[in-house]
Amino acid sequence: MPTTKATTDRIEGENAVLLTTAAAVRLPLALLPNNIKEGDVVNIIINLDGEKTAADKAIAKEMLNEILKNETA
Repeated sequence: MPTTKATTDRIEGENAVLLTTAAAVRLPLALLPNNIKEGDVVNIIINLDGEKTAADKAIAKEMLNEILKNETA
């Protein structure tokens, strides 16, 4: 599972701006530890959700089929 570290650059309202070596990332505070503050380093773990991907593809396919069906009617 890919991971990266990010440093909390600043808190802006309900969001935190985290800095990685590649980018700045804005995340809702609700997704971060309750006591996060500027300067804190967090680990970010990234993984795929295969079930959600498959479900979204199925919905998109159904929508496209419905559109194509209506165009030929």
